[in-house]
Amino acid sequence: ELKGKAFVEYLLYYLDSNINDGHLATAKISGFLHFEGIYKGQQGTFTAIEQGIFDKGNLDSPGTIIKATGNLENLRGSYNYQFTGQTSKLILEFEFQQNTL
Repeated sequence: ELKGKAFVEYLLYYLDSNINDGHLATAKISGFLHFEGIYKGQQGTFTAIEQGIFDKGNLDSPGTIIKATGNLENLRGSYNYQFTGQTSKLILEFEFQQNTL
């Protein structure tokens, strides 16, 4: 359904750190994800803002689309990450909105 490349840039504010293992740290996260590719057969880009927390190896940083271009121009929605062991999924709640003038 979603195929392409995504680039992320995060700012982390550490609330608690572990010098021996960074995955045991706790941090607030703010950042952006920029996607270039195809969604439901439509090509374009979108940028989303993410805000959340990284807590001892678990990421909870939902994203919301703030800008889209190309054939994805009318794409709206949000997403979240789901981690199970060493695998992850991106849970999408996207829709194409009609142009309103």
